[in-house]
Amino acid sequence: MYANTSPWPLKLIVLCGVVFSEYMPTVAHKQGRNRVIPYITSAYFLSVLLPSVVFAMPSRRKTTAYIVQTFLMMLFFLCFLNLLFDHGLAQYEVVTTQLILTHMLWAQNVQLSGKAHILLYQSVIVVFNRLLLVANVCFSVFLVPQKGIDNFVILMLVFVPEMLGIAVLVASYVLVHLGHTFEKFMHDY
Repeated sequence: MYANTSPWPLKLIVLCGVVFSEYMPTVAHKQGRNRVIPYITSAYFLSVLLPSVVFAMPSRRKTTAYIVQTFLMMLFFLCFLNLLFDHGLAQYEVVTTQLILTHMLWAQNVQLSGKAHILLYQSVIVVFNRLLLVANVCFSVFLVPQKGIDNFVILMLVFVPEMLGIAVLVASYVLVHLGHTFEKFMHDY
């Protein structure tokens, strides 16, 4: 689900917001405030997925695959942000956050709009995801720090969401294979 790329116009809007942020009026920038955004997003995704975990679903297999891939993407997302912070590249956290959130929300909209019965309240979730996607793209200008940003590094960060999506795809296949192997092993006894 996350291995597909999000549309380039969305990425270009975020990148233009980053590039032109130095021409915008100065906004008080605090690193701690921007580190809260991924955790708020994680809480949102958890609250969206929790009802589908607890209650019965028509297609439990699709629902479980969706939930596992979303949790893996959020885990890899938070780990990548911590890597940036630990290696002294904290100024790129906001750009990376916005690119990855744009990618995640787009992939979820495509997945949830194309298939029925994946989550409870799926139509409401699609509307909220689209609103968050528009807000994320529009506010990219205001959250980027204006100092210490290298445009070449930002161009390299454009491909981070797809790399994380491929890592999620590989990890989910490994988990499925390990689950089947364990089931077969336990079934023999």
